[in-house]
Amino acid sequence: EPHAAVRREPSSSGLLAPPSEVKIRDLGLDPTIPVAIKQKYIVVTCNYPARALGVTKLQRITDACKACPELVLVDGSDLRPFREANAAVMQSIRSCTLSPVQKLVFDEFFLDVTAEVARVPSSSSSEDVIAAALRNFDPPLRACDASRRDVALLAAGDALAKRIRDTIFHDTGLTCSAGVSYSKMLAKIASGIRKP
Repeated sequence: EPHAAVRREPSSSGLLAPPSEVKIRDLGLDPTIPVAIKQKYIVVTCNYPARALGVTKLQRITDACKACPELVLVDGSDLRPFREANAAVMQSIRSCTLSPVQKLVFDEFFLDVTAEVARVPSSSSSEDVIAAALRNFDPPLRACDASRRDVALLAAGDALAKRIRDTIFHDTGLTCSAGVSYSKMLAKIASGIRKP
């Protein structure tokens, strides 16, 4: 039964929208510059431009600045903005679906979308719908990789995940990543494939 992993991330598809993205949005920073959130003497998280230049989570600030001299450091000791963003993301998710939502960690949610995608009519298994669904996967699935009904269910889960990501962006300005699969673990792995 398909599950959707929804994780908030710094720039993500993660549904991911991590603390660095929240600070970038709140401070009006350019999302293409390297930004890190610091607490005391360490980088607690950073955006993808910073990661591309060698900055990592839980890195000492001095080491991060050596790896990336242009790094913009932002204080992350006040957790209120992150909690507020987290609550707004949860509200956006709940506005899109009646599926049960489980909050796992600060920036990660799981939805059990089994009942919702099971309502996809069996007519959705028509060859045209299946062919379109197969093309929409990245990388594209081959017809032999899954049954037509499985593809239709995954495509319905994918459409729901896209609607949720779009709603979160519209409501909060945060980008997110999502993965859809038959288990939480696979959905979580899938959510990391195409982060924003």
